[in-house]
Amino acid sequence: MTRSRARKLLIFFAALAGLAALIISFSSILGITELVYPVRIDSAYVVAMQRNSKGSTQDSIDPSRYLYKPEQLALGYENLSVQTNDSLELKGWYFPPFYEELGITILIIHDINESKISYLQAAKAFSERGFRVCCMDMRGCGASEGEYFTMGTVTSTDISNILNRLYARPETKHIALMGSGTGAAIAIQSFVYDQRPIALVAQNSFASLTAYYSRFARIKWGILGRWFFPLMKKELDAQTGFNSDSLNLQKMILRVTKPTLFVARAKESIDDLKETHLLFELSPSAKKEFVFFRDKAANDTLTEPHKAYYDKISAFISTSVPKKEIRTRFRKLVLNDHKVNH
Repeated sequence: MTRSRARKLLIFFAALAGLAALIISFSSILGITELVYPVRIDSAYVVAMQRNSKGSTQDSIDPSRYLYKPEQLALGYENLSVQTNDSLELKGWYFPPFYEELGITILIIHDINESKISYLQAAKAFSERGFRVCCMDMRGCGASEGEYFTMGTVTSTDISNILNRLYARPETKHIALMGSGTGAAIAIQSFVYDQRPIALVAQNSFASLTAYYSRFARIKWGILGRWFFPLMKKELDAQTGFNSDSLNLQKMILRVTKPTLFVARAKESIDDLKETHLLFELSPSAKKEFVFFRDKAANDTLTEPHKAYYDKISAFISTSVPKKEIRTRFRKLVLNDHKVNH
């Protein structure tokens, strides 16, 4: 082989390696966009989706997918606004019970690429069972302020501020946290820092944020995910401002001793089922349960209106009320803006 030909081959392979590195870098950045800047599911988004789907058969089969305001389900509600420590405004809805008052408020924490709109069916189901329900948009989601979505300690502080607001209401006796996916991870982490709630419902939680990122890379890029993942993780940590390795749910669940219901649902990967059950086995709670709902019970989302699904969650929460009422200094901070919309 001549020296000239060898040089050309060297240049070719160097260029190929450079192109591969560029593709990895670019693809990793695209992954960051999806995980840090999710689609804002607000009323404008749902209305646009409905407009674009007119004439399709799906529109008539599943009208619930186009819900975007409580009035569509004849739900009484109150607009709720909570300020974060860095002066962002989080938006949410607060729903009173339909009939009998159980004295329990369920705070629902949504998954990534969701918002409070995603849980209108859940709000109705729990309200009909005597619960008060609060659905909030996390920072960077729905109608809330914030440039990006995060699962770091800053979000746990946001949850504490929401709890402060709810405990300040004179009718609040007990609060249960409920989350799905990334919302379940946020709920578990929040329990570590703020143990005022009486119960936790964690649906399809992952075992660690690093594992969640790794699985995302594998699903998105297939066998190439192993090469994309390291750079993607590094960029994600830089964007969100915290080390993803610190969000290890296997360690955090060891500090959650309150009653905990672990829910796994159908149509999810085997990883979701395994990791949710792993957290159940690690949980030190004296009152804990693991329940698996097949397609007909839980379907695709937490919001499916299925009686057995909501009955199970409602029964677990209602039987988790401690014998002695939990007193909180926030109860005396009674708010005066409790007008209910209809």
